[in-house]
Amino acid sequence: MTQIQTLFMELEAKTKGTSTETGSPLIQRAFRRASQALSEDGTERLQAALETAKLLAELRLGEAAIAAELLCPCLEKNLLSKKDMENEFGAEVAALASEVAGINGVVAQGDPEKSEKMLLTTANDFRVILIALAERKTLLEKTLANGGETHALASETLEVFGPLAEKIGINSLRNALEDLAFGALYPTECKRLGGKLRQSEK
Repeated sequence: MTQIQTLFMELEAKTKGTSTETGSPLIQRAFRRASQALSEDGTERLQAALETAKLLAELRLGEAAIAAELLCPCLEKNLLSKKDMENEFGAEVAALASEVAGINGVVAQGDPEKSEKMLLTTANDFRVILIALAERKTLLEKTLANGGETHALASETLEVFGPLAEKIGINSLRNALEDLAFGALYPTECKRLGGKLRQSEK
């Protein structure tokens, strides 16, 4: 079993009961479509989308948002048009995926001010902001795990994404984002603080 298949099974386990006992047909179709479109050079992006989708399932954001997250890489790589997505998966999924892809395009420019403005002024659906926050958590976790450069990513997270999560009242995401960002920016201090906290719990 591949990592992609394992991640999808974990996602299905989290979504069962939201639609039927066998999982969501919409999410299953979105996963198959994304897997086909991204089979050649998009495996890593699909893995990240599946990780994010699992978080969206935990937040109970619904099958349309999860399907949109899985299909978003297809839009970003121009492997599927918004019109085709609308025909295959419905207007709701296509609109969500399109807005998320648009936000990702601005965020990728690395300008925190532009990112914040885009998130606050162009998101027509509350779920789009939640998807963006969940994607940021996945990206930061993945970058840290791979030993990549995280300073700019972590700084933008503290400047834009953490406060945004607090503003909309999703404290679990805010705490997770801030913990990851502080760990990336101040690894020695965080390890020292963690050690002191563990000692105090004994």
